[in-house]
Amino acid sequence: MNLLGATNFRDLGGYAGRDGRPLRWRRLFRSDHLAALTPQDVAVLSSLGLGRAYDLRGEAESAALQAVETDYGGVLPYLEKALGVGPKERGRWAALYLQAPNDIWAVPRSNSSNRVSAPI
Repeated sequence: MNLLGATNFRDLGGYAGRDGRPLRWRRLFRSDHLAALTPQDVAVLSSLGLGRAYDLRGEAESAALQAVETDYGGVLPYLEKALGVGPKERGRWAALYLQAPNDIWAVPRSNSSNRVSAPI
């Protein structure tokens, strides 16, 4: 998938997942910084049914970028920023990181359709 405002956005479908089983297509995506998305990019993301975003960058990588509150056109509200280095922030980071596999493998189904809400 080509996005003008984000490079390296891709579907992780087909990669080996839990127990070696391949991930399903259009269920998990990865990308770089998303703050420069164009309206066309937002339309693409909207069509994917995205549900959550996890910022897995380290502090050094995040420090170069200003914290940007982004709503992605109502698609994916998210605040991209470094989580900090204090104990409270490290605990928050660890909790998000440890929750990610549960979110990825137990993606909630929408009540209105059979589509799933995919994390990015």
